[in-house]
Amino acid sequence: MELIIVDIETTGFNNKSDAIVEIGISLVNTETKLITPIFNQIVKDENFNEQKHKNAWIFENTTLSINDVISAKPLESYRKEIQNLLDKYPMTAYNKSFDIRFLKERKFKLNDLKCLMSSATKFSNYTDKNGKIKKPSAEEIYKQFFPLEISYKEEHRASQDSIDEAKILLHMLSLDDKCLISEKNIKTKSKKTTIKLPKI
Repeated sequence: MELIIVDIETTGFNNKSDAIVEIGISLVNTETKLITPIFNQIVKDENFNEQKHKNAWIFENTTLSINDVISAKPLESYRKEIQNLLDKYPMTAYNKSFDIRFLKERKFKLNDLKCLMSSATKFSNYTDKNGKIKKPSAEEIYKQFFPLEISYKEEHRASQDSIDEAKILLHMLSLDDKCLISEKNIKTKSKKTTIKLPKI
């Protein structure tokens, strides 16, 4: 099957007052294991405010600068292209609820699959202070799955992060092919699996 991994970068956590500043989308083919970046744009969301957002974490801790966003095209100019991808392919993301909150607030329609972070938790070697398995960050689970990449660090740039998250997905599918069962079926406890995935 083919699906897309969506990653967004924002000025903060509030989907109503913060702004989307970058969107990366990678197409994943679970049969061929091919990962193809298909959308990568810095965008100027209607919520973006130079004075309000100039000290945002994203600008102080990554290679993305506020000037990149100031000179970017409006998010609306990419709406049709993004929505076409969301219409054509089912999507997921790492910590999907975060990305979906922002996208739905901006009226994008989604056909979403199970959150990658939720799937990754069952494989996680990371525990909290009480010794309970915790939801791993994308960087944590990437390092666990690919220990030879010693110097790996999450870039917090949308396109590269979506590629890395696609690699996480493919590795999880190699361990358990039920990682992408539709969340609609999980919530209703349906025995029927909407998406059938091949063993990898």
